[in-house]
Amino acid sequence: MRAVLVRTAIAMIFVVLLASAVSSAQTLEAAAAETLFSEARRAMEAGKYDIACAKFRESDRLDPAAGTKLNLAGCEQKRGKLAAAWALFRTIAEDPSVDAERREIATKRSKELDKQVPRLTVTLAPHAPADSLVRLGKLVLKGASFGTSLPIDPGKHELEVEAAGHQSRHFTISVVAGQHATLTVEPGPAIPASTRPASTGPASTGPDLTLRTPDAPTDSSTRMIAGLVVGGFGLAGLAIGTATGIATLDKKSVSDEHCNDTLQTCDQQGIDASQAGRTLGIVTTVGLVSGAVGLTTGLVLLLIGDDEARPEHAKIVLGAGPGQVTLHGRF
Repeated sequence: MRAVLVRTAIAMIFVVLLASAVSSAQTLEAAAAETLFSEARRAMEAGKYDIACAKFRESDRLDPAAGTKLNLAGCEQKRGKLAAAWALFRTIAEDPSVDAERREIATKRSKELDKQVPRLTVTLAPHAPADSLVRLGKLVLKGASFGTSLPIDPGKHELEVEAAGHQSRHFTISVVAGQHATLTVEPGPAIPASTRPASTGPASTGPDLTLRTPDAPTDSSTRMIAGLVVGGFGLAGLAIGTATGIATLDKKSVSDEHCNDTLQTCDQQGIDASQAGRTLGIVTTVGLVSGAVGLTTGLVLLLIGDDEARPEHAKIVLGAGPGQVTLHGRF
């Protein structure tokens, strides 16, 4: 029984430390995303759309947000990537998790773009192999994709057609805004059987590896040290969470004063306050949660004595409720 309890405590310690590491990474990502967003807005105002779009896209990768996607869609439209902008606006408009105001904006913008986006219908020549596929940038067309009018960006496009046992063949087409174009394609000539590379079997997999870990220590002094360390960590987490929570409320107040939600605009002070508030909010949540878990784990480690020295009626009960964690002992 003692070994089981100690193993459980060590597992809880590991969870607390892991959660702290993950949340720290998330905090850094959120801060980086806010910085990239601010730089992207400045690049947009300067007409540097390629730079702005790249920064909006990276900001959304680090910390996905509907507002960032809206700005990215507008940026893509500014630099002539109509299909990309149209797709982003539709994604936001159809996402039920996005607030109604942003969805309405995205719906309106996608409808405005719908008539401007060029469409391309790719069809296979009658004698082309059924397994032919077409590469159009990062897009791969095959099967049911052929014969469908698909949105693309205005400009010049290179297509590569491939099929098993055939050489590849390239096609070029240029389209303008609002155009509906059709292109019939086929792969290159068949490759002689004598020159085809020999097929290879699937790569062999390595042997299964089993990781064995030694039994956790059961010494009572070790358990007491662990309890003090983890409990101290928990108290520190609660203190940090409380302090940053107060700071978060202050930053939110500043952001509310300097931002207009309806126009989706903020001055620099509002942007800085919003960025700091999001970072502090994450730190607050992590601090309070990890602090509660750490403090509870530390108390468990300190209060559990040797099995042979505890009366049969000894009992420890843990309880949790909104905003509180309780520990009751009966010996």
